[in-house]
Amino acid sequence: MQKRLVPLALFLLFFAGMALIQFATPDMPDNDGFYHIKLAWLMRTEGPKPDFPFLPLSILSEREFYDHHFLFHVALIPFTFGDLRMGAKWAAVAFASLAFLAVWYLFHRQRVPCAPLWALGLLGISEAFLFRMSITRAQSLSLAMLALAFVWLLEGKYKHLAVLGFIYVWMYDAFPLLLALAVLHFLAVALTERRLEFRPLLYTSAGIILGMVLNPYFPDNLIFSYNHMLPKLADATSVRVGNEWYQYDTKQILDNSLPALVAFASGILALGLSGRKMDARTALALFVSLLFGLMLFQARRF
Repeated sequence: MQKRLVPLALFLLFFAGMALIQFATPDMPDNDGFYHIKLAWLMRTEGPKPDFPFLPLSILSEREFYDHHFLFHVALIPFTFGDLRMGAKWAAVAFASLAFLAVWYLFHRQRVPCAPLWALGLLGISEAFLFRMSITRAQSLSLAMLALAFVWLLEGKYKHLAVLGFIYVWMYDAFPLLLALAVLHFLAVALTERRLEFRPLLYTSAGIILGMVLNPYFPDNLIFSYNHMLPKLADATSVRVGNEWYQYDTKQILDNSLPALVAFASGILALGLSGRKMDARTALALFVSLLFGLMLFQARRF
């Protein structure tokens, strides 16, 4: 019974903290939330694949429309009864709380000392991070899925990654991050244990491929993924993309994320001073931190 009370208490604390942030203003934190909650409402009232004639000159044109947040919109449906704006705000609170709980679960499964306190630290680590968690978008559930993937990678539950990969594709088009985690796990094991562990890569790839092919929007989802990701990766467009795809300047990132940067630097210093040989678990955590750090320096959305 006591074991169940800890995650419940943590979820309520996360929920209360994010609600305080969310309802400090009656407004929506960003504009995308209006789109997501409205599309979820359309799915509830018209069916899982509603007509979408609203953006004919974009990559979301009706002819090639692909709901690249399909399961995220399904998760939003319970919040579409009543005022959609309020529903979107409560959804953001709930999903962020689930993400933080998933991070606690990762710490707990790895027997990190004072895991609840470290997890609660997420509420104060970065203003920019809390903003991203406060918007009604798929990032929160994406973080939860990546935390679960981290757990299963470290516990050797590789078959679970196939299911997670399939679900991730249907939920959010950031699914390549799951494959990146599998690659980093391969490198961590190769460097620290001198062996090649291909199974996470194989199961993750299988799940992602199945999610792409066994998809209600196939093959439009493949066309969309190409058109959506290529301009960001190759800077292959003269059209300015959203502000979140551009870097912070140095002062901005120091102002809004200094505790996170201090925590990262402290962790690196602790690794150097520990005098212990690095294991695969620590190497994977380091590689993931470096990956997302580099991504953050390229685009503030990370």
